[in-house]
Amino acid sequence: MLPLAWALNIEYVPTRLRSTVVTVIMMGYSLGTALAGPVTVWLAPRFGWEGVFVAGGAATLAIAAALFVWLPESVRFLVARDRDPVSLAATLNRIDPGLGATASDQFVLGDEARGASGNFRVSQLFAGRLRWITPLLWLGYIASTLAVYFKANWGPIVYEDLHFTRDLAAYVSSFSGLMGAVLGLLLMRFTDRKGALAVAFFPRSPRRCYC
Repeated sequence: MLPLAWALNIEYVPTRLRSTVVTVIMMGYSLGTALAGPVTVWLAPRFGWEGVFVAGGAATLAIAAALFVWLPESVRFLVARDRDPVSLAATLNRIDPGLGATASDQFVLGDEARGASGNFRVSQLFAGRLRWITPLLWLGYIASTLAVYFKANWGPIVYEDLHFTRDLAAYVSSFSGLMGAVLGLLLMRFTDRKGALAVAFFPRSPRRCYC
């Protein structure tokens, strides 16, 4: 879900703010992980471990329903597939009220080569210089996601092995995620000004630095 959320959101912001917007999205993820500890501490004694899963699942379904109703479709997707010009024009007019786009206008992606059929092919991910960029992005994302997974799942266990109480271990895990989000936001503002290579020269939380 996260790569899709990043791709959709950065369509609607200037290039100079893209790294920051990605980090803001990740702060939402971090807020969820930060709340997991206190929510579990409150729910588990009252409703058992099953109550924690029910609460998480219900919240996810509620958010999915809200996104289905209010989330706009990707402008780039609509243009590439020649779909729903009415919604496309309406979305562009919300972004720029002075644009005056109509469904009868012709919309073109000026920064992307379009195939003869307009259909995506996996081979496009490895065309030209992307033959190196795509595998490196995949490796970086896999490594980062694994780091997040192991920290979220094994962090509280490690704290308990250090003789923290279970409640304190949950709170410490939540606090570390929240602080990582705040520091990641500071780093991404610098990245927006100096470029993505700036990430290589600063210590970083593995879950926050996506450019």
